[in-house]
Amino acid sequence: MKHGANIYKYAKRIECKPEDLIDLSSNINLYQPEIELTISSKEVATYPDSEYKEFRGFLAQKYAIKKSQIALFSGATAAIYELFSSLKRKNVFLYAPLYGEYEKAAFSYEKKYL
Repeated sequence: MKHGANIYKYAKRIECKPEDLIDLSSNINLYQPEIELTISSKEVATYPDSEYKEFRGFLAQKYAIKKSQIALFSGATAAIYELFSSLKRKNVFLYAPLYGEYEKAAFSYEKKYL
């Protein structure tokens, strides 16, 4: 199993531009909304609260759920490892192409992946 479909190589082979392809095996957001956003250097110079206390409280109130029912991550990789750590079953099915961290997480949590 391999991470990424190497769109540059594939684009060359089919004689198109890489930006004309969509790589569904990569961990990217395909939807890129047009937004106007103004950020100060102060806002990007510090890390946010790693426990997301304020945001977790906002979500809990908005959706009328407990804060303990909310899982927030700073990236997909952390979420993937948390997912595999919580799976009860030992067998998982992984379909390629896919983001390579799924395979690594399955291996690290001793899951048999098929």
